Amino acid sequence: MKYWRRNGADRFDVVRISRGDGKFVLAAVIGHEKADDILQLDYDLRRRLSVNVDECVELCLEKLGWLGTICWYVTVKDPVVRISARLAVISVALGLVGLFLGIISLVK
Repeated sequence: MKYWRRNGADRFDVVRISRGDGKFVLAAVIGHEKADDILQLDYDLRRRLSVNVDECVELCLEKLGWLGTICWYVTVKDPVVRISARLAVISVALGLVGLFLGIISLVK
């Protein structure tokens, strides 16, 4: 099932939610759809977008690619997700450095 209201993003995909004035947040899609014109945001997302509970605003959703998803994982407020993502990025970087050094040592 495709979610047209979510711009094709399924559950747990990372999206960019933006307002017309340039403010935006990165968020993971969770929950379910109650109606075609409702998007539920938690307190922190509403605060960063400057949206009140009873306010009706037009928001734009854009599904992010792999690079945007990695940026969300590395910068998310939840320390469990953020720390493990940063460790994964460091591990990949060190693995690439090791591969590069191994290739250089074979060439010499």
